[in-house]
Amino acid sequence: MNNMIYDLILGFRSKPSNLTEVLEDLGFRVDQTTPSGLTKLLSKLGFELDQTTRTRYTWFDRSHGEVGLQIDYIDRLDGDERGLLELEPNLVAKATFIGRDGKNDYELETQKKVMEFLRNNYNGVIYDPKERTEVKEIRLDPLGCIRSRPKAYGVYHK
Repeated sequence: MNNMIYDLILGFRSKPSNLTEVLEDLGFRVDQTTPSGLTKLLSKLGFELDQTTRTRYTWFDRSHGEVGLQIDYIDRLDGDERGLLELEPNLVAKATFIGRDGKNDYELETQKKVMEFLRNNYNGVIYDPKERTEVKEIRLDPLGCIRSRPKAYGVYHK
């Protein structure tokens, strides 16, 4: 199995009601949907809570892909979310884009396009939790790594 290397987070200012439909149009499929662990535990103890749901979307193109792409969508933000709420306190949901070792150029370019498409269509914020800053621009460098800043800072490495 490939190792997770890094992630970027897309924060949503309002919950995207048609995210599954939009991602399916982009070639993703719903891999699994589960309530969060804390929600399950507290509901077993008798607490009534608003349900937090995690949905995992996956994408793999047999013609071009090596390891595929993965997005985890969570319909709620709890706590500080690794500094995301400091940056933008009005966010209500997030999608984590997961990088895996072995991605090829086609997958990197596809992931970049999906991140930018979702950010633009949902007025979202792409956030780098390692640097604790908003990512304004995502570009591929000559080596095929996604860069989030003008300097040679790699978000994903091949």
